[in-house]
This record gives sequence, structure tokens and C-alpha cells, in this order.
Amino acid sequence: YLFNPLTAALSLLSLILYGFIYTPLKTISPICVAVGAIPGGMPPMIGWVAATGILGVEAWILFGIQFMWQFPHFWAIAWVLDDDYKKAGFKMLPTPGGKDLRTASSRRSV
Repeated sequence: YLFNPLTAALSLLSLILYGFIYTPLKTISPICVAVGAIPGGMPPMIGWVAATGILGVEAWILFGIQFMWQFPHFWAIAWVLDDDYKKAGFKMLPTPGGKDLRTASSRRSV
């Protein structure tokens, strides 16, 4: 019945970003991966804040590591599931060509 208000606020922000911004963006633009990397990077940050009660530099470092990991992680999944994602109308890969050489070697910043 007791909770850390900062932890609750970060959790709510993560839920809103994931459920109401990232998810609808999947059918609009590959930028969804960058947006989704934010709530994807938040769990370690939220855990740190829950344990310590503060949003310190350590929490931001944990967030940064997890945030950066989201891109290769998700693009690898999107590569494998590209046909299914296309059937669902999802635009997940970083280049418009889909599964092509440009996507495989993409170094574009999102």
C-alpha cells in the first residue's frame, strides 16, 4: 500500500509511451523503434529508483545502456519477422527497403 511516487510516475510514463505512442506508431513509421526504446530502457531505471528513492546518475547510466541495446535487439527481431510485420502493416526496419543490404548494414541514427 506504500509506494515511491517517483517510481510510480516513471512507470506511468513508460506505460503511456509504450501503449499510446510506440504501439500506434508501429503502423506509421520506423521511428517507432526509437520511441519504443524509451520505455524499453526504463525498467532498470525504475528499479534503481524503487530501490534508492532517487533518480541519480546511476539510474541514467542503466537507462542509457538498456536504451542503446533496444536498437540492435529490436531490429534483429524485425529482420526475422519482417514478413509477419508487413502483413500486420508494421514498419519496423530502419530503411524503407525492408530486408535488404542497406538495412543489414544500416548505421543511420534514429
